[in-house]
Amino acid sequence: ETGKIYATELGGKLNISSKNTSLSLPNFLENDYLSFDRAEGLIKWNRNQETFRYLAKGMYLENSDLAIDFDAEYSPATKKASELLSIKGKINRAEVNKITQYFPLAMSKDARAYIKSSLKSGQVINGAININGNPQHIPFDTKHPGIFDLNLPIKDVRYSPAPSDSKTQGQWADFTNVNGVVGFKGAQLQLDFKTAAFESVHLQNIHGSIQNVVDRNAVLNINGEASGSSEDLLKYYIQSPPGLKLQKAAEQISLSGNGKLKINIELPISNTAKTTIQGSVALDKNPVSYTHLTLP
Repeated sequence: ETGKIYATELGGKLNISSKNTSLSLPNFLENDYLSFDRAEGLIKWNRNQETFRYLAKGMYLENSDLAIDFDAEYSPATKKASELLSIKGKINRAEVNKITQYFPLAMSKDARAYIKSSLKSGQVINGAININGNPQHIPFDTKHPGIFDLNLPIKDVRYSPAPSDSKTQGQWADFTNVNGVVGFKGAQLQLDFKTAAFESVHLQNIHGSIQNVVDRNAVLNINGEASGSSEDLLKYYIQSPPGLKLQKAAEQISLSGNGKLKINIELPISNTAKTTIQGSVALDKNPVSYTHLTLP
């Protein structure tokens, strides 16, 4: 562990190359106390009128949650200028179920809770981060402009489209092996998943969005298609809220061949109990057999 420091009343610099380093950022991130197995880079500061300007160059931070390379700049607020934070870098890897710990508290608590509960496992690989503006207003809007761009390619993720503990009201089962991108453009969240699976069912072209993650009435809209074994599609569908009423009838149905499932979800992130979910199954002229079938 090494660290070389040079400082005067006008500024200074610190070269960091250390292990088992801790960082405290109270009231800024979801997790305000961070520990890193490895930290490297150069931190410089210089007097700028009545305050100091801080620069971080060639920084590398690594722990079990993530590994990130970045440059950063920070200037506290003065009488003439607002507080400024700039971060630009590459997220080499990150665990998706831990990533909200590094999100700013200014982001909607409900949005952070949804991301944490819906992205259950898997990794971010080769992501990018670009933030520039007053950190008090992240993720920024037209009233408080700035840049908040996150591009997070995800791999082998377990995804729950509408997390719920209520089996009596039905549940959309988790999809596994999800690959795609989670992105932020300002206050807008975008989910674009290329592939996913549920048993023999393959999910394609699933898109989700929250227009404003800091809005207390924010709604997540998700739509997508799935195809595969008609029997597995039916199994997936009857576990869901719209398919629950067909559960008893489905026990008497035997399907073969393949089919397609379409899903449309509107999920108020502050009140998931008011989620509206629509789904439909289309069978490709498959043979259907049943015994003593009674529809509700």
